Amino acid sequence: MKIAHLISTFLPSKGGAEICVHNIASEQTKKGHTVKVIAPKKSAPLPLSYEVIHLKPRSVFLSAFPFIRNIYFVRQLERIQRLHQFDIWQVTIGYPFGVAAIDFFRKNKIPCVLRCSGEDIQTEPEIKYGIRLRRWPNFLIRRYYPQFNGHISIIDSITRDYLSIGVSNEKIFYIPNGVNKGFFGAAADRDTSRKRLGIDAFKKVILTVGRNHSKKGFDKIPYIIKSLSKKRDDFVWLLIGRGNEKIARMARKEGVGRFLVVKESLTDGGTESRRDFPSRELVDIYKAADLFVLPTLIEGCSTVITEAMAAGLPIISTDVDGVRDMVTHNDTGLLCGKHDFEGMAENISAIMDDRGLYKRIKRNVLAKTEGLDWSNVADKYLNVYEEIIRREKG
Repeated sequence: MKIAHLISTFLPSKGGAEICVHNIASEQTKKGHTVKVIAPKKSAPLPLSYEVIHLKPRSVFLSAFPFIRNIYFVRQLERIQRLHQFDIWQVTIGYPFGVAAIDFFRKNKIPCVLRCSGEDIQTEPEIKYGIRLRRWPNFLIRRYYPQFNGHISIIDSITRDYLSIGVSNEKIFYIPNGVNKGFFGAAADRDTSRKRLGIDAFKKVILTVGRNHSKKGFDKIPYIIKSLSKKRDDFVWLLIGRGNEKIARMARKEGVGRFLVVKESLTDGGTESRRDFPSRELVDIYKAADLFVLPTLIEGCSTVITEAMAAGLPIISTDVDGVRDMVTHNDTGLLCGKHDFEGMAENISAIMDDRGLYKRIKRNVLAKTEGLDWSNVADKYLNVYEEIIRREKG
């Protein structure tokens, strides 16, 4: 099968959408399919198993304007399709490229599937999150998204979002994100990982991974630490990701800076590491931790939650869209209300103190990731493509 993956942002950016497309494209290539990723150029190319076709820079901007997009965007798609004769196109991140490309797909009767992943479909008015909160993009999304032949839903709440904009139920296919499970089995053990990080073997290690974005709720971490430190001091909190030095400053201001260790970037482990997601260093950090905490306000199918589960970490998070679809309270983690930092501190302390609860949840999260290896997930995408092509041929 000849497969095109169209995405408006790609590696070296390492968000959930970029990582998903990379892993799916890699696995589909391994299975003998011809796969191309079509994306704007951002940096020097990485050594990948599939080809990346770069769009002209102005495409990213102009594709959001339907009255002039044909000149700068659709003509490029036409040229690419003529050259490669793809059997199906998958668009990951619906706005702006999905909105801009759908007329081209429909006019030329090219089977197409849309995979939304976050702010291109979800909304959280409290933090002004979501493109659909703006009138014009919302109009375009409601008009054009339903015209795709198929829609990938990575989480139940996104299924509801699709239905709310008029996508018919029979067009929706549920496929959660995957994880490179083999990485976690090959990682260093807990004690070795802790030695590398310089962490006391007797400390409880709380881990949070992600860039500092308003939807993540990382600004609550200093207050969770402050509440938790009133009960105990046998822990250290690792916060990994860009923009988190601000959280470290907040923690110092609150007098709890000694409990928080921030790493804004990880070292480049060479060519192999740069195309492995998660990186080997990050996998070792997961293995060094005792539990994973995410005080988020909204999620898609959280990559970091899936990775934490693959590492066997109980999840402490909030009862919000995206999380409640992945984490069941008292089964694969403990949930509290958003902004409830006192409740989150209580949940952290509770699971630290109850070894029976900890072991049970650890077993459950490992079981939940069975079948989520990227190879299996790629097969599910291929099955969807075949079904869509079959439907379109009638």
